[in-house]
Amino acid sequence: MAKSRGTDGSLLPSLPWTIASLALALGPHVPYMPIWITAAFMACAGWRYVIERRRSPLPSAWFRAFLALVCFLGVLYEYETISGVGPGSALLAIMASLKLLETRKRRDQFVLLFIAIFLVMSALLREQYLWSLPYLVAGLFFIMTAWLRMSAEPSESIRRSFATGGRLLLYAAPLAIAMWVFFPRIATPFWAVPIDTSSGVSGLSDTMSPGDISSLSLSNAVAFRVRFDGAIPEPRDRYWRGLVLHQFNGRT
Repeated sequence: MAKSRGTDGSLLPSLPWTIASLALALGPHVPYMPIWITAAFMACAGWRYVIERRRSPLPSAWFRAFLALVCFLGVLYEYETISGVGPGSALLAIMASLKLLETRKRRDQFVLLFIAIFLVMSALLREQYLWSLPYLVAGLFFIMTAWLRMSAEPSESIRRSFATGGRLLLYAAPLAIAMWVFFPRIATPFWAVPIDTSSGVSGLSDTMSPGDISSLSLSNAVAFRVRFDGAIPEPRDRYWRGLVLHQFNGRT
C-alpha cells in the first residue's frame, strides 16, 4: 500500500511555534546570506502552514529532491565552495526550510528545533559581540518554550510554558558562566571551521598593524570611484598611486 502524503491537521497548533523558532534562529544569519535563501525559507514556511491548514498532500519526494539540488547549486554558485561559515550556515538554513516540507510527525518538529538551536549557536562562529547576546539568549528561550509547548498537555497555558523555559535557562546559567570563565581559550576551534582572522582583503585601508595580514584574498568590492572633468584618458594612462601610510605610533 502506498504511503499517504496527506496531512491531518494535528500539527497545526504547534507548527507556528516551530516556524517562529526557525525564523528567530535565522535572524543573525540574514545579513550575511543571499536574499533568495531568506525568501526560500519564507516560501517554505508559508507553504507548509497552508498545507497543514488545508490538510493538503505534502510535496513528493522527487520534487523535494529537485528543490534540494537547485538550492545546493545556488549556494555553490553564490559562495563557490561549500566549506566555511557562510556556505555552511546557508546550507543549514536551506536544509531547515526544506525539512519543513517533509514534516509529518511531532518527531520531525523536534528535529527542526535541534536545527534551530544549532543555527543560534553557529551565529557565534561569525561574531561574538556583547550586543548580540540578548538576542541569542531570547532565541534559545523561545526555542525551549516551543519544545515545551509540543510536549505539554492541551490544557497547559502558554504562560506556564514560558515560565518553565525561563527556569530551565536559569538552571543552565551557572554552568555556562563557569565554562566561560574557566574554559581555556584556544586559537583553533574544535570544529575546525576555516576562519582566518589574520587574512586581509585586497583594497585600500588607512591603517595597518604588524600581523594584520598573513594572507591576502581578492575582493570584487569597489575600491574607489573616479570622475573626470574632461576627456577620459586611455586605459594605459589610468594609473593611481595607492595610499602612503606615514604616521606610526609604534603599533599602527
